[in-house]
Amino acid sequence: MMSKINKNIPEALIKNVAYKVWCKQKEKSINRSPDKDWGVAERYLRKKKLIIFKWQIKNLSIKILKISIKPFISIEKRIVEPIAYWLDEWDLFRIFEKIGILIAIIIFIIEVSDRAEQRIFEAWQVVKDGKGSQSGVVRIAIERLHKEGFSLSGIDAEGTNLRRINISNANIEGANFVGADLSNAKLWNTNLSRAKLRSANLIFTKLACANLRDAKVMNANLAFTNLSSADLRNADLSNTQLIFANLSYTKIGGTNFSNAYLGGANLIGAKGMYTTVAREIKTTNFRSTDLRDANLRNANLWGANLENANLGNANLIHTNLRYAYLKDTNLKNTKFWDKNSGETKNITPEQIKTAKNWDKAIYSPEFRKKLGLPPEN
Repeated sequence: MMSKINKNIPEALIKNVAYKVWCKQKEKSINRSPDKDWGVAERYLRKKKLIIFKWQIKNLSIKILKISIKPFISIEKRIVEPIAYWLDEWDLFRIFEKIGILIAIIIFIIEVSDRAEQRIFEAWQVVKDGKGSQSGVVRIAIERLHKEGFSLSGIDAEGTNLRRINISNANIEGANFVGADLSNAKLWNTNLSRAKLRSANLIFTKLACANLRDAKVMNANLAFTNLSSADLRNADLSNTQLIFANLSYTKIGGTNFSNAYLGGANLIGAKGMYTTVAREIKTTNFRSTDLRDANLRNANLWGANLENANLGNANLIHTNLRYAYLKDTNLKNTKFWDKNSGETKNITPEQIKTAKNWDKAIYSPEFRKKLGLPPEN
């Protein structure tokens, strides 16, 4: 005898599930009464209300379809029955589950974007509110902004501790780093054009290939800084400390080095840019600059202002000094010639004799004759 039918569960559904239970038991060679299979099916369905709902939806769909195609009863078997079979095989709830997962993924992507924007906003707020901070949190915030691809153009970090910051390849055009500590920073290939770096600490900073065009770097400490291949055109580096700085192959057209200290600096291949003689010459200003022991080999100092500069022990072999202004320049032990390497280019006796200690510099035998100096022993 079948158990009493639960009014909330369609009999046909219980029968369907009980039949499936019987089939599974048969596969396992288990024989038991249909009552037990019916009871198992009924208990199962009491816990699975979604299956009941699915069954009801299916049957309702079939009824609606039958009513809607009643005028076409002649083709019922070709339309209704295949659709009924299709609905039976089509697991609506599994589809709904997949749609739900898809929606969740879309929401997650949107939230990720929102979170990224929130991180950028929070980092920018830290930079804005942390101006002058010495704690290092501003450095972390700026690095995060750079990592997120946010432009740092015009950023204001005056007087802030940014030691060891790593923002290579960043766009920091017009930034304010006046008095900031950028020592040991990694700023390779950064755009610092028109940046304000007055009195900043840039000792041991990596600025190779950086764009410092029109930057204001007065009174900054650039000792041991790597500026190789940097663009320093029209930058103001007056009164800067550039001891043992690497300025090789830099572009220094119109750069102001007045009163800077470049002792031991490397300016191999540095290039001063200029216009034609007929126009105003746009040259590098080394007036009163300390260039003792500087390596200016192969540098292009065409029309440079070296008035009152100290070139003691400096290396000027193959340097282009055409039209360079050497009034009162100290040339004691300055190397204009080397037996194995050659000599300075485009220099005249008239230029040399306007300098101080010009007779104590090192010249080729031929040039010594032009200067009226006796042969060296």
